[in-house]
Amino acid sequence: MPRSTCFLVLLLLHAFFAQANQSDTTALNPAVNRLCTLGDSLLRGRSTETRSSAQQAFALLMDSILSTQTGALLSFHQVKALSVAESPDRKIRILSWMLRAGAETDPRFRYFGYILYREDPKTTWNVRILQDSGIRDRDSLAFLRNGPEEWTGGICYGIAQSRHKATTTYLLLYWCPQSKTISRKIAETFQLRNGLPVFGVQAIKAGGKMRSRLVFDFNAQASMTLRFDERMNKVIMDHLSPSDPRPEAKDQYQLYGPDLSYDALSPDKGVWLLIRNIDVRNR
Repeated sequence: MPRSTCFLVLLLLHAFFAQANQSDTTALNPAVNRLCTLGDSLLRGRSTETRSSAQQAFALLMDSILSTQTGALLSFHQVKALSVAESPDRKIRILSWMLRAGAETDPRFRYFGYILYREDPKTTWNVRILQDSGIRDRDSLAFLRNGPEEWTGGICYGIAQSRHKATTTYLLLYWCPQSKTISRKIAETFQLRNGLPVFGVQAIKAGGKMRSRLVFDFNAQASMTLRFDERMNKVIMDHLSPSDPRPEAKDQYQLYGPDLSYDALSPDKGVWLLIRNIDVRNR
């Protein structure tokens, strides 16, 4: 990290900790403003070195802000590079961002984040860093159960939940660019077990199997719907098909896109059940 960037970050941290006993989050405004600037470099930096330097400073500042309960209360809505998703019961928050590595003609992406969790929405947040496992293989992800130290990686933009008896099973929705030609979305299960975060519990029933995730790959120029519909109480998704009808187009995901039909994940006694070809008219 360049010395000038490091110095600015350390200066902000000193100012922050000098006022960290205040409950007023306005004391953190300078740090949040700095996150905005660093986030812009993360997204638009012309060189790998510029983006990597911004990532190091961004992560250092995030870690320091979230080390206090005051920081954990921030919405971070000003920071465009940072996605913040919160569960309806206010027990889970996921903060995530990405770094574009490699050349613009052949980009690769790394993901970073934090999970904030608590068993009671009236209590303070527990904070854990999310470490991207780097696992991108579709078959491996479908059944992988993991913790924060081997996170799936992605931009978490939504959280749905279903409660059955005493257990709440969350569904985390991610956008995960893969390359210049292929994008990805993921629906991933999550539970708090004995007060600890567990990703990828096998609570999605699809194709006769219990799964940890559904992984959707498609053309990077296409747009796929994957969101929770409150009225229907389901996670609605576009069904994806290849644009080329020939058999050899199967699994060539740069050819895939929405085919104007829809599927859904519906909560059913503690399981998220995949339902094909649903009617979403007038939803």
